[in-house]
Order: sequence, then C-alpha cells, then structure tokens
Amino acid sequence: MNRGDLVWFALTVNTQTNEVTDWDLGMLLEYSTVQKVGTVLYNGKIRRVRGEYLKTAGKNPLENWTA
Repeated sequence: MNRGDLVWFALTVNTQTNEVTDWDLGMLLEYSTVQKVGTVLYNGKIRRVRGEYLKTAGKNPLENWTA
C-alpha cells in the first residue's frame, strides 16, 4: 500500500468477536509497517486503522469488492 491509494477499511468492528460489520472507502495517507497501522482520510477526518482491517481498492473499487 502506498500513500494516496484508495483503500477499503473497517468502519465498525465488534471487538469481542473481532468481526467487521461495515466497510467503507478512504484515501491512505500513511502506513507504518512497524506498527502495522494505516492513517486514512475519510469524510474530511483522519482515522487510524489496524493493518488487518485495510485492503487496497484497486482500479474499479465498487465492481471488484467482495466482502
């Protein structure tokens, strides 16, 4: 993942079962390989997301998405 990539990220996660309920699109601002944490710009706000909850969106993000 590189800076400026369009990524799918987990919007809400059930912490007890580690289950993702909602995914959304955002722009990756930074990814730390040491901490495995990404910084995502979403609706004008910055969110920090664990690496396991990030996926690159690809060229056609809505057509290629499979949850």
